[in-house]
Amino acid sequence: MRYLTILTVISFQLLVLGEAGWAGVRVSNVGSARFINPDASGKIADMFLPSPGAMWRIGGGVFMDGSATFFVEEGGDTTPVPASAVGIAFDDGSAFLVHDNERYKVEVHAGLSCPLSRFILRGGLLAYTIPPEQNEEAERRLIEVGIVDNEIAKEFVGSGFEDLLYRADFANTESLHVDLVARIKRAVSDAAGLDQAVSTLESFDSYINSDQQVTYQVLLVHETHTVDVAGVPLRYYWAYDQSGSAPLITRIEIWSTEFDMEELATDTNSYFGQYDAVVLYQTAGIYSEINRTNPTMFEKFSEDSCGNVVH
Repeated sequence: MRYLTILTVISFQLLVLGEAGWAGVRVSNVGSARFINPDASGKIADMFLPSPGAMWRIGGGVFMDGSATFFVEEGGDTTPVPASAVGIAFDDGSAFLVHDNERYKVEVHAGLSCPLSRFILRGGLLAYTIPPEQNEEAERRLIEVGIVDNEIAKEFVGSGFEDLLYRADFANTESLHVDLVARIKRAVSDAAGLDQAVSTLESFDSYINSDQQVTYQVLLVHETHTVDVAGVPLRYYWAYDQSGSAPLITRIEIWSTEFDMEELATDTNSYFGQYDAVVLYQTAGIYSEINRTNPTMFEKFSEDSCGNVVH
């Protein structure tokens, strides 16, 4: 089983992960935000631009666009590994990260690697949405970004993972420290050109789930030849400003690591819980990083994971 190590500090320096936990999940007792970088605001700010075609107008849902750093963990020692030195392979129904001729099994839902890898290869960003704006322009933009029936990215239609994406949109969250929230809001608002001093319309509130300010820490655990991952997405709540033409970020929360189940759902007919939703985002972050570093290898991985699935 993958272990989710959730820690708190704003920088990305690696610290020793000696953590208490339950049900195989390592959780730090010092908080939940170490892998957030408030100053990495460019990508999330682009979604909040006060322009007619901006994503906040249509994307009230699940955005997957995280980054990852890699480490080998052996005998209590943790060594950074460049992403360029990490490969990926699909064999006998399982995904593996490969480093120094060693394979490390990735925990991922059976059958998910195919639609998820296709989504990433397409450059997908929005996977599921309940659109805050529903008009002709919004419908056109949803089609442009690959959303089918105003709801789900085309790669996931008929995959059996529609309910998993829905669960991710409504994942449980918890509060962040007020100073960290203020720093993130300021960085994103400044980058998007939003005036946080402007009042908002009190009757509307929507949100975006995104990991664009998260860098997952991926541990290749030598003793077990498995992959452990740290880091969870954020949720950005917003409301219209008084003009109704621009968003204002009202609050930011982090996904909870209180899990109702201790392992992944075994099939697409099962109940998807908080653990499933977190692993979905973490897997997408790993795959996205590999794709950025070695797109040819990742395309081969996608082809292998899809097998005889009709394109």
